[in-house]
Amino acid sequence: MNKMLPFVLAVVGLLVGSVFAQVDSAAVLSAEPLNKASYRVGPGDVLQITAGPGAAQNEGFALTEPVGPDGCISFDLIGSLYVENKTSDEIDALMTKLLGEYIIDVEITVVIASYEARRVFVLGEVGSPGKYLIKKNMTIMDAITEAGSPTKKASMAKVKLFRSSSTAQHQQMVKVNLKKLLENGALDQNLMLHDGDVILVPPDRLSKWGYAFEKVLRPIQPLIYIGVITGLWKILN
Repeated sequence: MNKMLPFVLAVVGLLVGSVFAQVDSAAVLSAEPLNKASYRVGPGDVLQITAGPGAAQNEGFALTEPVGPDGCISFDLIGSLYVENKTSDEIDALMTKLLGEYIIDVEITVVIASYEARRVFVLGEVGSPGKYLIKKNMTIMDAITEAGSPTKKASMAKVKLFRSSSTAQHQQMVKVNLKKLLENGALDQNLMLHDGDVILVPPDRLSKWGYAFEKVLRPIQPLIYIGVITGLWKILN
């Protein structure tokens, strides 16, 4: 039995290493401060647009403009301009280029005066967990696809949708079986999204065991590695 111990420890060590390699850290969005530089504009946001020396005397080039449901703003000389999913710097550069065809040395400054765009949070077993703009008629499946599609570990039959409400204590949880949608075309499972919704795509049963296994064994991982090294040393000597 004692002679077999090194082999057992070696096998366990290899298994633990395999488990650790397969366990992905779940991405959870917390109440992080708004990064204004990387914020991407959506319908409902309000932009404050001002012009520099080349247009200083033209009042038409200083205004506050809301982003419409179609993702566009309206501006003199340019007309309708699609700005959805662009940062303020990207809009700034685009407008400067377009207005430069009419005004010499124009300097445009774009800042976001009001953050009102609707967002959905997609968490769990998806390619790129995070927050995304809710586009027109966006559904749960649309959002999951936007977030990089489900991973191989995803349990599509047990997706959870958390509906925001006026009070966090009364947040509604809806169970969604997207497996029925994908396999049987059950469109009733592909719910429309509302502002502030949170979609959680959980891991399948096997992956859950992997996560649990990792939590239990992580504290003793160094001891297992020591056992592996000790076993190999005894074998070689």
